[in-house]
Amino acid sequence: MDKEGLKIEIELLEESSLARSKPQKGQKPFPDVLLAVPTAEIRSQLSSFIGTNYPQWSLRHAGDALEAYARLEQKPADLIICEFCMPYLSGFGFMKKLNADAALKHIPLVMISAEPIKEIMDTNIRLLSDPFNQEELRTVLRQVIA
Repeated sequence: MDKEGLKIEIELLEESSLARSKPQKGQKPFPDVLLAVPTAEIRSQLSSFIGTNYPQWSLRHAGDALEAYARLEQKPADLIICEFCMPYLSGFGFMKKLNADAALKHIPLVMISAEPIKEIMDTNIRLLSDPFNQEELRTVLRQVIA
């Protein structure tokens, strides 16, 4: 294939990718999700599930709460999924930091924890058990992104 043919093929692929990733007229934009998940296995499960079931969604990653907060300051997300146990700042500390920031406190937060967490039982944070099943994850995502 010559350079011109390759260029046309690349442009067609980009156009088809853009068509899949952009909402139709009148549709609300697809969600931008930030995963603050330091555990590789959980991060992989979440990325795979969201990528398979919600391929239009934008997915960003952060290895801990401090990195996630820095990314959110640059570009807020529509949803944050994090683990309760994270290095440097726990999920509870992360939640408090988000709630103290007027530009970020409105973002829905789904927190993954192996144990019930008393400190957040009365908040609007959604808890997801660890390990989680796909139906539980699907239900929570529908509730917070609806």
